[in-house]
Amino acid sequence: MQLGGGMSIKSVTALGAVLLFTLLVVSPAVAGATAPAGTPLLTGFDDYGQLGLETFVYDSTTPLPPIGVTGVVAASTGYYQTLVALSSGAVEAWGYNGYGELGDGTKTERTTPELINGIAHVTSVAAGYYHSLALTNEGTVYAWGYNGYGELGNGAANTESLVPEQVKGVSGVAQIAAGCDDSFAVLENGEVDAWGYNDDGELGDGTKTERTSPERLPGLKEVLAISASCDHTLALLRNGTVEAWGYNEDGDVNGQATSGIVESPVSVGLSNVKAISSGDEFDTALLDNGTVDAWGENEYGNLGDGAKEVKLTPQPVLGLSNVAAISSGGYFTIALLENRSLEGFGYDGYGELGSGLPGDVLHPTQLSYPAAGIGLATGNGDNYTSLVIEGAAASVSSTSFAFPTQTIGTTSASQSIVLTNNGPASLSISGDSLSGSGASAFHKTSDSCQGATLAAGATCSVAYAFVPGAAGVASATLTVSSSAAQPLPSFSLSGTGVAPAALVAPSLGSLTLSASAFRAASSGASAIAASASTGTFVIYTDSQASTTTFVVEQQLHGVIAGSGKSKGCGKAPKHSKKGAKRCTYYKTLGSFTHTDAAGTNALRFTGRIAGRALAAGSYRLSASAHSAGGTSAVRTVAFKISR
Repeated sequence: MQLGGGMSIKSVTALGAVLLFTLLVVSPAVAGATAPAGTPLLTGFDDYGQLGLETFVYDSTTPLPPIGVTGVVAASTGYYQTLVALSSGAVEAWGYNGYGELGDGTKTERTTPELINGIAHVTSVAAGYYHSLALTNEGTVYAWGYNGYGELGNGAANTESLVPEQVKGVSGVAQIAAGCDDSFAVLENGEVDAWGYNDDGELGDGTKTERTSPERLPGLKEVLAISASCDHTLALLRNGTVEAWGYNEDGDVNGQATSGIVESPVSVGLSNVKAISSGDEFDTALLDNGTVDAWGENEYGNLGDGAKEVKLTPQPVLGLSNVAAISSGGYFTIALLENRSLEGFGYDGYGELGSGLPGDVLHPTQLSYPAAGIGLATGNGDNYTSLVIEGAAASVSSTSFAFPTQTIGTTSASQSIVLTNNGPASLSISGDSLSGSGASAFHKTSDSCQGATLAAGATCSVAYAFVPGAAGVASATLTVSSSAAQPLPSFSLSGTGVAPAALVAPSLGSLTLSASAFRAASSGASAIAASASTGTFVIYTDSQASTTTFVVEQQLHGVIAGSGKSKGCGKAPKHSKKGAKRCTYYKTLGSFTHTDAAGTNALRFTGRIAGRALAAGSYRLSASAHSAGGTSAVRTVAFKISR
């Protein structure tokens, strides 16, 4: 069955109620995704340790977790005992055990959960009055406990069993139900086997004959689920209609006020039903549109209509909508909403609703559970203990990453999402995926969530950086898959890539020397930062960060030699010709560099070059800056070295 919003449900049976254990499908594309398991919270009647708290609380009005139970995928509560099926396929039980209904091989009452040996691969459980049932993933049924009416289906009466025994002759079972003293198995082909007490016609086989072995119910086909109360039974058919049979005191079977016994299934007059639950002398049905109809006895406001009058035909429960699952018990009903919160109405004399309100609750009322419900388990009309399976309520620190503008090909600083498990169950994170046209621009830089299982209160984080490959806006959506009761919100990632700025050549301002005539230092590098009495300070500006090369040239005097194109200034010969024209030229002695910052730069030139001090004379210092954008124009300044 589909709930909508990407969620599906699996039917399991509590005493008198088809339980809708909600399986949250966070991402159908994630391989190996499993159904979430939760933590049970119980409230209500506790005379026999049904709450599993070791110390008797009796009438608890506050939902409490039993000691040491986690990983619950299905549950059922009877009047005397509580059963849970774990994700491991094991079963734990606690409460009264006078007839071996806990299946631990003893008749010892248990106020804390005990593992039942000899049974495995269990997918659902059902608690009767003094007997218990379990369904395995192979479609077989096990039964144990009291057998005064043949409810164990072993072919005999009054032969109780203290341990689980397979019910012979029953296979291919899709769903189980336990009434007070009877048992039902819905087969995969839509037929139904039944056995046990039948004085009120609750087996629906057209008789009032007790059955100690499974018997196929005649004429009942295409059944999806059974819900069994103490004295009457409901069947949900695959076409969305409902049939009923058994004791009919308040019209809960055939809509007539006359008392009597209906031995064979009759139509209740409902359609578009996706779940049913049978309480004590009243019934509820969940419709496809998320509303609930109720009918029958109404002494405690258990029909949720604000009155206490019997309703012979199904009537809407006013003010109740968006319901994902229902379970009715001893004159009360709990509804699990699609937003994972819970509402309840009816009898609350033992605190089974946990409403905190005095007296009967006549209208659907918000119950004190965290908004993380994933399943219900409430027994039949004689049951006054409620169990809600709570998943993990997860939260996130943010739902969007907006990265600042980033140059193409460069990496931004990382941004992190923190995921918190608010409990009460553990939170498993199966993976994440990034989608959208801009997904390739976002790179995961760290991840402590992938594959993690977080205890209640624990956190993990995922971090991404923005690395644009093209100019323009890039956006993507991050989806995290987890076992949270509510799907984690999607995270949006966005950023804008820009082309790098056009490269330009640096520009040098004019060189200034603190002294144009100075003595050369006797040792040291050509250019150093420290101040000294020798050398000169070179001060200049650079338009950008770059590297400036300084060239030192010595001024020399010579004569103009040659003629035409070969005419030039050269070294004067020892015996110059009379009348030769004298001239000045420069000889390169060496160079050094300086790493510039944009703006004003200063360094001390020591008057040394190539490891030697300059001799006394005239010189010039030339500078040009270099960067990826090119080379600046040359700046020159003259200086003298004095003795």
